[in-house]
Amino acid sequence: LEAGVAYTDIINSSDNYLWQTFMIGAAPNKESNIFEYTERIAAAYITASRTLGAGFWAKVGLRYEYTGTKGVQHSTGTVNRDKYGHLFPTFNLSWNRDRIGSFNISYSMGMARPNLWELNPFKYYSTTDEYAAGNPDLKPTLYNNAEINYYGLGGLYAVLYTSFASDAIGYIRRFDDNGILSTHPYNCLSTNKTGLYASYKRSFF
Repeated sequence: LEAGVAYTDIINSSDNYLWQTFMIGAAPNKESNIFEYTERIAAAYITASRTLGAGFWAKVGLRYEYTGTKGVQHSTGTVNRDKYGHLFPTFNLSWNRDRIGSFNISYSMGMARPNLWELNPFKYYSTTDEYAAGNPDLKPTLYNNAEINYYGLGGLYAVLYTSFASDAIGYIRRFDDNGILSTHPYNCLSTNKTGLYASYKRSFF
């Protein structure tokens, strides 16, 4: 049996200025992009493993993460806060026989948090009627991962894997009523990555 706790404190401050000139000879427009972001993560986990007999071995685990975030965009005075907690189970079962080989089945959950610039609501104008901005309401993406692998038969190694999520981050472009084109990130994608890998290695000399 194994258990542990962890704490992470991330503080990031960016101080940039955007100079925009849309007409020849016009004075540039200076905009401040001061963005402060704080992320605090507390986590605890527990795992247990055991030999089950007949060549079987199992390991199970559970991790809990609680996250609190705060983003401040000083140019607009916008303050965004978020809090969320998630449980992440893991499971691993293996079976081994000398003449046959070894099989392993595993499952885990993972999380990918948005990048800092994806959370910053500052508007980056590329033209007078087109801009891109972050989305402070983004949520982390939760991934489900499963894998089956085999090793044996004198050097054969094969892996069948899959990973999927229903809340991955994608970008949506839309026009508003004034004809302004904007690009923002949203939790709008479903992803699935599945594959098979196999190799054979044997020494003849």
